[in-house]
Amino acid sequence: MATDTFSSLAARRDALAPTVSAPSRREQCRRERLTEAARKVIHAAKASGRYERRQPVAVVTPDGASRIVRCRRISLTGIRLLSSGSLLGQLLRVELPAGDDSDLECFTVRIVWSQKIGDQLFENGGSFQDASREPAALAARPCGLSA
Repeated sequence: MATDTFSSLAARRDALAPTVSAPSRREQCRRERLTEAARKVIHAAKASGRYERRQPVAVVTPDGASRIVRCRRISLTGIRLLSSGSLLGQLLRVELPAGDDSDLECFTVRIVWSQKIGDQLFENGGSFQDASREPAALAARPCGLSA
């Protein structure tokens, strides 16, 4: 009698358990890929003694314009950039060195905050949205659009 109750409870639990949909699996894979790419960049920064990466990086704006800004700090979830103007709300492609000089990790970054810190100098904080290792292909298409 007790096993019947247990099996019926287990059957109800299994019927009500949420299933993992294909979009959530894709989202999980995207986040894992993003975290791994950020780890590579951070590891390269720590190995060179520059965790607060104050170095120039190339960014591509949604209209296809390329700019050079300074990377101030990087973490597993985002990046701080120094620029001559506010980048608030923009979706940028950012190319960061990962390892030796020939390796580049390309991130799609959403700028979520911006603060003026001097005359024509802004600190912009962005969260990583996606990562890729194809800088040339990414620069050829507008930000946020996949091929």
